[in-house]
Amino acid sequence: MKKLITVTIVMMFAGLSLVAAGQQDTNYERGLRNGTGRGAGMAVPGRGNGPGRAAAGGQGGSYGFDSRFTDDLKSVLADADTGSLSQQEAEGLLFMWEEEKLARDVYLELYETWNLPVFRNIAMSEEQHMESVGMLLDAYGLEKAGTGDSGVYEDSGLVSLYADLIARGKTSVVDALKVGALIEDLDIHDLQQNLELTDNDDISILYQNLMKGSRNHLRSFLRQLDREGVEYEAQYISPEYLERILSINQENAVIRDPDYML
Repeated sequence: MKKLITVTIVMMFAGLSLVAAGQQDTNYERGLRNGTGRGAGMAVPGRGNGPGRAAAGGQGGSYGFDSRFTDDLKSVLADADTGSLSQQEAEGLLFMWEEEKLARDVYLELYETWNLPVFRNIAMSEEQHMESVGMLLDAYGLEKAGTGDSGVYEDSGLVSLYADLIARGKTSVVDALKVGALIEDLDIHDLQQNLELTDNDDISILYQNLMKGSRNHLRSFLRQLDREGVEYEAQYISPEYLERILSINQENAVIRDPDYML
């Protein structure tokens, strides 16, 4: 009789352990989506709380699409001063929409190749960036370039860059993560360049928030590379600016100042 009771208790505890393990896995997947997992992680502006621990190449915080960020940014842009649109400003907005699209397209392809959550999550964030640029394209009556299909761009340089990045990213997991870091490095650089070409507050605020998102993405990829024992060297931004980016763990709130400086 005692042996039967002992076996029954052991089986009950085993069952509870299995339930707990299943719940733990569910919480982890929820953490990838909502930024509420275990341990230290990073959240994109307007998404989750940031905690979350990644496994096997994952990423703690969530970079998924969240309309709250675009809603907040839309409200800020609506209150910002606008002006007439120069040819340079128009070209800059159209180019940045395509460059954000390139980032999304590459990350989706690399996620399919390596199944790393960091690529899936940041791809969703890039979709959010595209929508943010699209707000001003619509406001200024500019038509988005291309068909929206993956790897298709009006800018011939982006077409070549996409093919090169995909080829490099499919070589190895480390190379894929380097591609991610390179894209964000380039994105920050191009946003800095376009920021200098505008005196419209709404465009400046948009670029400031896109840069902030890219800085968070870059931090994420560099943390992944650090786990692989690989150090990334800045290719487009200055080493000093990269060091300044890495001195901050994350950036959250929507930037409202068109003259913001990190």
